[in-house]
Amino acid sequence: MRKAALLLMFGFCSMALSDDNSTKAMIYFIPFQVETYQPITPQNIKDKATYTLEIRSEESLSRIALIFNRNDEMTEKFDAKRVRLLFEHKSKALYVDSYGNVLSNDKQFALSKKDFEDLQDFLSHLIKETKK
Repeated sequence: MRKAALLLMFGFCSMALSDDNSTKAMIYFIPFQVETYQPITPQNIKDKATYTLEIRSEESLSRIALIFNRNDEMTEKFDAKRVRLLFEHKSKALYVDSYGNVLSNDKQFALSKKDFEDLQDFLSHLIKETKK
């Protein structure tokens, strides 16, 4: 299962880096520690997102690809009512819940503690760059 998830993510992220005309990706994000009264789901994350970030640089796409390519076995199921991040590229979507569990094309895996922290650092950097 881990190998399948790794191959799926490698293919997803490789696609994100391979097409010259499509180096744009979108991130819809609510900080992971935020608690909400209403569930944040794959269906409403775009509307409820605190931040909408556009990625155009290949360096940023490479960095996020590295984070999502290194993954751990699931310790708990993806929580579809606690979605905090949507990463979109072309017609592909990848969701991360508030615990660091990932859903992509009905495949689930978990980010390691280090990768979850790296993702949070990456998002903080993107938000700061967007505000400049």
